[in-house]
Amino acid sequence: MPTHAFTIRKLADAAGVGVEAVRYYQRLGLLAEPAREGGGFREYSGDDLRRLRFIKRAQELGFSPSARAFARSRASAPTTFAAGSAI
Repeated sequence: MPTHAFTIRKLADAAGVGVEAVRYYQRLGLLAEPAREGGGFREYSGDDLRRLRFIKRAQELGFSPSARAFARSRASAPTTFAAGSAI
């Protein structure tokens, strides 16, 4: 995975969704809208890509994108088994 920032197009392509899907998830509050960096472009991170892939996978498993509580709870959950085993 690249260590540099993603444009919205590159983020969408890497996650296998459309640009409008990214914007839709932002409107729902499932994906944060990043600040504009130099040149006025929004720059998305690898964390944004992981979150977008998680949202897409949750949909594939039957969760509705409007199930905000589910996605938001994921944001505060441990990201690795090792972190989870310490709980």
